[in-house]
Amino acid sequence: MATEGAQRRITDDTLVIDDLATLRAFADPLRHRIIALLDRPRSVRDLAERLERPADRLYYHLRLLEQHGLIQPVEGGNGERRYRASARSISVDGRLAAPHALDGFVGEIFDQARQEWIAAADLPKPDDVKRSMLASLHMRLTEAERQELNDAFSALLAKFGDRDGPTDDDDEPRATYGVMAGMWPLASDDDCAGDDEEGTP
Repeated sequence: MATEGAQRRITDDTLVIDDLATLRAFADPLRHRIIALLDRPRSVRDLAERLERPADRLYYHLRLLEQHGLIQPVEGGNGERRYRASARSISVDGRLAAPHALDGFVGEIFDQARQEWIAAADLPKPDDVKRSMLASLHMRLTEAERQELNDAFSALLAKFGDRDGPTDDDDEPRATYGVMAGMWPLASDDDCAGDDEEGTP
């Protein structure tokens, strides 16, 4: 059942996210895809086919989205449970961009990445294959260059981020990798102090 607070945030067919818990639920790429598909009522079976995922792996995500009011259950003609997006569009309240609000959200993202990175160091390593890389850089860019880099990041994520279905080569199954991409302006050039770091476990 959707939360009462989430219901109050729907105005003019736009759902406004104004709490970090809902923002975290919304931020997952798979849940983005689920919400995009739910512009019309769909069953779990329909979603599974379109997302090329087992249906039983979607129930957790659907429950979380419903809990935060991002989707709603609807009854199908044959009694089959279906879901649809709670609103035509979703926006994020500008107050969540305040430093005190972002601190917890960004901290959780980096904490999860840190835990996954440490766990990856204990995984078996095929001969001469480095499957992990990490880089932290500071760049001096014009606005046009910043936009070009942003577009390049977005294009790469779109190209590889949707590869969740079967491969053409049955002998080479896909593995799950953690990927982070981000870019932000520094308050001053003094923040660039220190060497850039790059590592590969």
